[in-house]
Amino acid sequence: MHKVRKLGKAKKLVALLLTLVLAMPLLSGCSGGGKGETITLTAYSQLANYNGEMTGWFAQMMLERYNVRIIIISDEEGVYESRMEAGDLGDIVVWGNNGEQYINAIKQGLLWEWDDEDLLADYGPYILEHMPAALQANREISERETGAPNLYGFGHNVAAEADDIGTFFYTWDLRWDIYSAIGYPSMRNLSEFLDVLEAMRDYVEVHDIGNPVYAVSLWQNWDGTMVMYVKSMATAYYGYDEFAMGLYGP
Repeated sequence: MHKVRKLGKAKKLVALLLTLVLAMPLLSGCSGGGKGETITLTAYSQLANYNGEMTGWFAQMMLERYNVRIIIISDEEGVYESRMEAGDLGDIVVWGNNGEQYINAIKQGLLWEWDDEDLLADYGPYILEHMPAALQANREISERETGAPNLYGFGHNVAAEADDIGTFFYTWDLRWDIYSAIGYPSMRNLSEFLDVLEAMRDYVEVHDIGNPVYAVSLWQNWDGTMVMYVKSMATAYYGYDEFAMGLYGP
């Protein structure tokens, strides 16, 4: 994730804290909680499949606790080019990789240097102390391309130690409040998992606005080589991952 340069200090600070994804410990130092003017941040993400204002529990918490609203802009055709031409990628930028588009944004001065005003040192001391390799990797990218070892972002999947095991990409996730309400039933196989989903669905029945609730839903994105939800279920449950047109056991 990377941050755009042209912001006031207060907005820079909030955007940086969100970018570092250190939400509660860091953001407790921000003003908010309904006081003052609402800060609206634009998050341009090359990985997003949604456009518009962020909704859900996290968006509600950010608004109530910190008076921050987030607008998401996905990377549809022509969006990158038009925002580059306008000189405004957004307050928070999530890149798909560290390739040509990222380098061009650095060269055109559209990304904010994280060393400016010592905001990273003041509000991200844990990262500075425990994750120097990730920061150095970003500095090396900009130094190689521009000659200056400036810091513009933070890489994906960073660990405090080099031998840390990464988290699984696909995992089983349930609404814990509903799962607890039906008595924490055990799940030893996919059939029992289905029983739990049905019990959770029957407990809720309808959404707050009156629409029926479904335990599983599908959407068309990411169904290129393989059907994503079928593939991810196999990955999460059996440990198999995709390779070309099939699955293999790593």
